[in-house]
Amino acid sequence: CEGGFSNGTHVHITRTYNGRWVAADGPIPFAMGGWLSQGLGGEYDGLLIKGDESREACECREELNAITNE
Repeated sequence: CEGGFSNGTHVHITRTYNGRWVAADGPIPFAMGGWLSQGLGGEYDGLLIKGDESREACECREELNAITNE
């Protein structure tokens, strides 16, 4: 982790493997706290899915889009 903080309405998360960037919607699934990523065909457009719940990326701050680690 390169560290940092956020006080905005969203955060950006990246990952590397052996020094190479790994896409969130690539062949290696991205999972965080039970949430799995799914791309929707464009940069900054996708979902996080956990069970029957999903959250779509947006430039907004709404409770219905919140992600929590329970």
